[in-house]
Amino acid sequence: MRARITAAATVVVVVALAILGVAITLIVESNLIGAARSAAAAQARSIAALAHAGQVAPVLQVDGLNSTYAQVVRRDGTVVAASPQLAGFGPIDPAAVRATTHESHTATITRHGESEDVEMATVPTSTPDGPVVVIAAVSLDHAHDTLGVLIGGLFTGLGIATVIAAAVTYLVVTRALKPVESIRNEVDRITSTDLARRVPVPETRDEIAHLAQTMNTMLDRLDAAAKQQRRFIADAAHEIRSPLASLRAQLDVALAHPEVTEPSQLVRDLADETARLQALTEDLLLLVRLDADTGTEAHLATIDFADLVRGRVAAHQRNSVRLETSLQDGVLVLGQEIALRRLVDNLLDNAYRHADSTVMVTLMTSGEDSAVTGPPREQATGGDMPVRSASVRLTIRNDGPGIPDADRERIFDRFVRLDDARDRDSGGTGLGLAIARDIVRLHRGAVAVDDVADGASFTVTVPRAPASS
Repeated sequence: MRARITAAATVVVVVALAILGVAITLIVESNLIGAARSAAAAQARSIAALAHAGQVAPVLQVDGLNSTYAQVVRRDGTVVAASPQLAGFGPIDPAAVRATTHESHTATITRHGESEDVEMATVPTSTPDGPVVVIAAVSLDHAHDTLGVLIGGLFTGLGIATVIAAAVTYLVVTRALKPVESIRNEVDRITSTDLARRVPVPETRDEIAHLAQTMNTMLDRLDAAAKQQRRFIADAAHEIRSPLASLRAQLDVALAHPEVTEPSQLVRDLADETARLQALTEDLLLLVRLDADTGTEAHLATIDFADLVRGRVAAHQRNSVRLETSLQDGVLVLGQEIALRRLVDNLLDNAYRHADSTVMVTLMTSGEDSAVTGPPREQATGGDMPVRSASVRLTIRNDGPGIPDADRERIFDRFVRLDDARDRDSGGTGLGLAIARDIVRLHRGAVAVDDVADGASFTVTVPRAPASS
C-alpha cells in the first residue's frame, strides 16, 4: 500500500509539474518572441522616419548591436544603407522589397553560410530619392538560449521535486499506517480463548482511530457473546446432568436391588425424568434457533393475536386458580404463530406456577406513536425499544409472591431461578422467561416486569400490524 500510494502521489506531482513547466515555457517563449518582434518594429519605424527626412547614413546605427540588423532597400533591390553586420550583403529578405504595408513575421536569414532565426519587421516609406523599404530584424538566439536554460532548470527541478515528493509521501504514509500495523499485530494475537485483548487506539482522532474504536467495540461484542456462549454451555451441561444423574441412580438401584424395585413405578419415574430431559433439550434447541433469528428479517405473517391469546388461556385454565381476562378483539400483529404461542404459554405457566389464587390476562392496543420503556437492549428484558406505530400490550399478572427489584432483570437470564420460597415448581428448567424474552426480541418488542402492589405482572409490547395487512 505504501508503494502504491507513493507511486500514485509521485505520478500526480510529476504530471502537475510537467504541465506547469510546459505552461511556463510557452509563456516565456511567447514573451521573448513578442519582445523581439516589438524591438524589430520599433527599430524599423525609427529608421523609416530618418529615411523619410533624408537623413539616413550609409551605415545604420541600430540598437542591440550584434543582435539587431537593419537595411534600407530601394524597390529595385539596391541596398541604400545597412547596419555594420550586413555590409556588402543584398536584401536579407528579397520578398520584403515589394512590401506596401507594415509587416512583422518570423524569418530565417543566412550570413556567412550560417542560418539565424530572427523576428523581422518591414516598413515602406518615401525618401527624397524615391520610395524605399526599411527592413529591421532582431535575432532570436538570445530567446532560444534563455528557453534552453529555462527548460534545463525545469527538468532539474522536476527531478528534484519528484524525489522529494516520493520521499515525503513514503514517510508520511509510513507514519500514517504505523497505527494500522500495530492494530494488525494486536489482532493477529487475539484468539478465541483470549478475546479480552484490545487494539491500540491512536490519539490522531482520524479515520484510523475511528477504525480502532470500531474494532474494539466489535471485540467487546464478540467477547460478550463468547462469555455468554460459555455460560450457556456450562449451564446447559449442568441442567442436563441432573436428569441424567437421576436416571442413572434409579437404574443403578433397580439393578442392585431388583427385589425391592416396583417395575411400574420405575417406568413412571424414568418417564418423568425422560420427559424433563426432553423438555430441557427442546428449550435449548429453541433458544439456539431464536438466537439465530434475532436481528434478522424473520418470516412474519399477520396473526390475530386476540384469538391466539384466547386459545392459549383456555388451554391453561386450572380449577385451583381463578382466571380473569380482558381481551380486546381484532388485535393484529406481525409475527410467527408458533413463537407467539410459546411466548403466551411460558408467561401463563409462570403466572400459574406462582399464583396464590388469581391470574389476570389483559390484551389491548395503544395509540399511535407510543413508546415502550423497558431496560436497555443489552439487558435481559430485550431492550428499550420505542414502538413508533400503534402497539399491542399483553399483561399477565398473578397474585403470588412479588419479584424483588434487584431480580427484575436477572429473571430473564437463562437457567435463573429465584429462591426456594418463590420456586414452587418442580422440574422447571429456568428457561421459560429467557425464551419469552428472545421471542419478544424477534418480534421487535419489549417485555418488562411492572410495579404492582402485590404479586408479579409481566407486560409484553409488540408493534401492531395494520388492519389492511
